[in-house]
Amino acid sequence: MARSADGQRGLVLIVVLSLITIASLVALNGMQVALVNERVAANQRLVTEAFMAADTGWVQAGRWWEASTDGEPNHRRYWNDASGALAAIGELDRTPRPGLRWTVDEIRFEGDVVWMTSRGAPVGGSTVREISVGYRRPASASMERLAPMTLAGPLGDYSAPDLRGLTGSPEADAGPAIATVSADDAERLRLQLSDDELERLPGGIDIADSGLSDAEGLRALVDAIARAPGAYDGPLPGDLGSSENPGIRVVRGTDGQAVDLHLTGRVRGAGILVVTGNLSLEQAPDFSGLIMVLGEVFEIHRGAGRIDGAIVLHRIADTAAREWSTDPNGSGFRVAGRLELGPGREALNRVWDLLPGETRALWEELAGTTGLARSGRLFGWSESPRI
Repeated sequence: MARSADGQRGLVLIVVLSLITIASLVALNGMQVALVNERVAANQRLVTEAFMAADTGWVQAGRWWEASTDGEPNHRRYWNDASGALAAIGELDRTPRPGLRWTVDEIRFEGDVVWMTSRGAPVGGSTVREISVGYRRPASASMERLAPMTLAGPLGDYSAPDLRGLTGSPEADAGPAIATVSADDAERLRLQLSDDELERLPGGIDIADSGLSDAEGLRALVDAIARAPGAYDGPLPGDLGSSENPGIRVVRGTDGQAVDLHLTGRVRGAGILVVTGNLSLEQAPDFSGLIMVLGEVFEIHRGAGRIDGAIVLHRIADTAAREWSTDPNGSGFRVAGRLELGPGREALNRVWDLLPGETRALWEELAGTTGLARSGRLFGWSESPRI
């Protein structure tokens, strides 16, 4: 009996010890789960805080592009200056709250867009969230008022076939494809085209004030353009610039008298071309930027081409005179080939970048406006973890 009782007590002890062991294991497992959950929650909190910091960064950087330095908008002053922009953004308050910090240490320019990467992280931590976003800068108010074809003075000689040689681009910005200085001129042009032909000019034909109808103001502007750094001012330009190296060409005589420009072969160029006389092209051009013709006629003899930007026609009676006046006979055009009027926003912004501050201010004064027509915009938001 004694041995049986001892055996039973031993069995009970084994069972009790087993239960204690199981309970201990369960308790330890629960502690481990709680610890894991606590770590997950802490990591999630760090991720959330890092995201908040990165989100604050791109918002602040976008506002910085809209702000000004020494009276000049940052999206002009620092455009295509990555190191300067990064240094200036780095001077902003980059601590949205104690223990958090954002940085913008990567930007890339593509035409009128700058791509920025904002990174947020706890101070001294390794958890990083990364947000990429694009900022599209606004066009200058005065440049933005230019239609792809702008008749800043009266309409001169043309024919319906000449008008049919012009087509608009579906990529063109909102606004008339052809702008005139008077409602009568706009109506004259519209009456030459059928409804189907008008549809090939997105935005149509309408009156629009470009600010360039003031002949004396235009004289001051042309003189200022000719004084821009690197500008050519003479009767025969050697080239018309290129997309990689846009230039400024003012074609006139040594005393300012009108000089015609006749070009043979395929014409390619970029920048600003001001012709004080007639502009005659044997073949339709491929040009990006701004063309001004101050003579009697702009003509294309054959071929197909495209102008991204704007062509401005305003016939001046005598460009050698001390004071300019508009020739009442108006500007004519002849397009025997086909000329596509492409989108102007990006091309005209590049033109704006070529001009010094004095010339920009004069242009804005001539256009009767200051500042910007509208704000830029942020787009293309995307997030990626760097944990």
